[in-house]
Amino acid sequence: MLALASLTATGAKVLCVAEPSALDRAGYARLVVEHLARHVGARVVYASPAGRDDACPPEVESALGAHERMLLRLRTMTAAELKRPRGALWGRCPWGYRFSPDGMQLEPFEPEQNVIAVVRHMRLSGLKLREIADELRRSGVVGRTGRPLGITRIFELLDQGRGSRAKALRA
Repeated sequence: MLALASLTATGAKVLCVAEPSALDRAGYARLVVEHLARHVGARVVYASPAGRDDACPPEVESALGAHERMLLRLRTMTAAELKRPRGALWGRCPWGYRFSPDGMQLEPFEPEQNVIAVVRHMRLSGLKLREIADELRRSGVVGRTGRPLGITRIFELLDQGRGSRAKALRA
């Protein structure tokens, strides 16, 4: 483990293992060592002809795959953090709002605000969610993706600020 940890510090690209049997005490130790070496850009070379045993327990392979995905996600988040200006908002805007030109605040977006008003009016008139969705589809109203608004989006527009979903989950 000390040699594996020193790969990063020294910049070495090869880890030579003279006694592969030392890694065979645990069935997955050799696989983990190779994985960690590959993670820092190195490879493992075995001095004895015993070589590498490719029999890998599926749960270890799954865990190593999850580890790789986590590292990739962390690298992506770190890169995005560097690109984003300090204090800038991130994520998606709530429906009915857009980022201001400076990218630091939200401001109402008139077309979506109008759709919210129409949806609320239709609901107060007694229309059901499916009927509202059908009426909006006939009127040509589409969401941000260019597709007609679905029942779930309409429910969210009606529920904005009320928190009935959280109350329903607590009940």
